[in-house]
Amino acid sequence: MAQPPAFIRLLREAPPRHTFWLILLMLLSRLTEGIGVLMLVPILDSLQDKSAASSFSDAFSAALGWIELTDSTGILLALFVALVVLRSVLVFAQLTLANRYQYTVINRLRRRLFSQLLFAEWRWTSQSRASDHASILTAGISRIGIGLNQLISLAANLASLLAYGLTALILSWEVTLVAALCGGVVHLLLARHRTHALTLGNELNSANRAVQASVQEGLAGIRLTKIVRNENRQLAKFTDVIQQMRDQQTSFVTSMNLTQMFLQVGSAAFLAAVLYFGVTYGSVPLSTLLIIVVVFGRVAPMFSSVQQCWHHWQHAVPAMADLDAVLAESRAAAEPIDDGLLSSLEVHESIELDGVSVTYEGRTRPALKSISVKMMARTTIAIIGPSGAGKSSLADVLMALLEPDLGTLKVDGKVVTGRDRHRWRRSVAYVQQDAFLFNDSVRANLLWANPDIGQAELDAALSSAAADFVHDFPEGLDTVVGDGGVRLSGGERQRIALARALIGRPSLLILDEATSALDPENEALARRAIARLHGNLTVVMIGHRLAELHQVDQIVRVDKGAVTSEQIGKVAA
Repeated sequence: MAQPPAFIRLLREAPPRHTFWLILLMLLSRLTEGIGVLMLVPILDSLQDKSAASSFSDAFSAALGWIELTDSTGILLALFVALVVLRSVLVFAQLTLANRYQYTVINRLRRRLFSQLLFAEWRWTSQSRASDHASILTAGISRIGIGLNQLISLAANLASLLAYGLTALILSWEVTLVAALCGGVVHLLLARHRTHALTLGNELNSANRAVQASVQEGLAGIRLTKIVRNENRQLAKFTDVIQQMRDQQTSFVTSMNLTQMFLQVGSAAFLAAVLYFGVTYGSVPLSTLLIIVVVFGRVAPMFSSVQQCWHHWQHAVPAMADLDAVLAESRAAAEPIDDGLLSSLEVHESIELDGVSVTYEGRTRPALKSISVKMMARTTIAIIGPSGAGKSSLADVLMALLEPDLGTLKVDGKVVTGRDRHRWRRSVAYVQQDAFLFNDSVRANLLWANPDIGQAELDAALSSAAADFVHDFPEGLDTVVGDGGVRLSGGERQRIALARALIGRPSLLILDEATSALDPENEALARRAIARLHGNLTVVMIGHRLAELHQVDQIVRVDKGAVTSEQIGKVAA
């Protein structure tokens, strides 16, 4: 089944009642505009000899007589002013609703895309480029918003053209026919420019993605850039990227300006032709001819505006196509729905991987290959192996972020699949090597794991994680940690992240290289905090080497995606 045009899909995002009222207000405001212009004919005729009045003035006078009003100049002017007031009110209501309409649609699109990205399978998310998604969420949807605004303006201008066209048709069908033919010719002559706008839109998509990627990678890599003294090289790279985007934008503006110039020249020739035809061949009364000139004098810039609005919309269509593509991909990669009604799934006996294999798209070698291992509840397990051995993929399977291509994850003998993956994740906490903290207070970062927790439980988690030092900060728990926790040391970030993990009351705690980047003093503090957890919950430690704990119950060695050896029993560090 063919997909509806982009503008139809976009309009479907708004509440139907908003679309109805917007269209109605648009039509009514343009109808009153056309009637107001028509009223100028009897007003002009009332100022001259009645015998020279047009047939339309006579018909209008008859209509006034039917409602028992005279066609005096005063009455006509009063009606004209009242009509202008009514039109102004209608236009104000239309513009207000159009603004709300645009932001409603854009907010819905942003929320839908962000929601689908959040609830997509981690396998798909981890292999996608985050900067591309960020580009669509920001610049891409902003362009769609501009395109929608131009669509609304296009509809308003078309309604005005229709109103003025009917006005001109009532006054002189011959002149209107000539005008319509001229307009059609101009529209055909501008076809190439409209196609060019679509091409420029596609090129700008690529430029926007490149800028977003350059910004994210550049800001994230500032520290490395300074260390290797590559500031100028990074700046040159960024300058090239933004120049490419600026070139695309300049090309679009140039194309728009050429179109406008062509339309201005064509409008002047068009008005001259209408006036000449009306005087020479139309035998049109002077008052009527003057109003026709006024009508087409206003139609010409409206016709130019229609062309520009369509130009802008064509420029936004590629952004809509990009959005549709990501929405379709993320929808296809959606996780099973979690309605939040089921209880969490906790481990009481064991966690088991049975013949687990995982292969990522585009890779021939499996990340995990036929892994089978059983971990007993409330024990400490060390998973060790070289870089690239598959340890992080193994952690993702243990957390039910990844569903294996082959094999199963079992908790107390129950296969964890479908919605049970969400239930299991509620009982899992994860601390990675580069602990992530929000640019907020210590308290807000801790409450992220459980917003309903009390102060006593906060203090207990901080104590368990050897993170009591936060109470010594000048503002205590209300101290802002900075972007990514930059105002704290690595050890402080790591222990706050551990406290946050414990606040969630996990049944399984996974520590992925959680202490490998710390200095010896902070590493020792973190290890003592982890050692105190032994026997209270299941702890899985992932690293390159055996963790120096007082007690490790099980060691699993992994290499090239497979378990190469396993040692079970009380193992001294």
